[in-house]
Amino acid sequence: MEPSIILGKNSFPAGPLLADAYPDIEGYVRFIDAPQRTVKNNELLFNETRICYTDPSFLSLFNFELIAGTDDNMINPKHMLVKEEMAIKYFGSAAEAVNQTLKVGNEFITIGGVIDVRSQSHVPYEFFL
Repeated sequence: MEPSIILGKNSFPAGPLLADAYPDIEGYVRFIDAPQRTVKNNELLFNETRICYTDPSFLSLFNFELIAGTDDNMINPKHMLVKEEMAIKYFGSAAEAVNQTLKVGNEFITIGGVIDVRSQSHVPYEFFL
């Protein structure tokens, strides 16, 4: 029996290149660490470090529960998903966070959905741009 290789990280172009080369690959998702950014909602201001850029296919490959909003907004670069903890931190609840805008660094980005990232996940991010 051949040994299996399980990778948590790989180079940025690996996903599309492997998907093109191997038709059995049904999908891929990439995470790119974003630098620490100041995130602001009115008077609330925090330095956040768990921010990433990801592919629109993010939720279709992970089984994180979308507890508010929709993942349709992931194709819009001015929308993001946030963990429930961040929705509560900035807006008081998941439902209140949807369609609200945060200033992330120098950009204004609207929350399109709120997700429940289970503690057993190896995905360390809280903001998914």
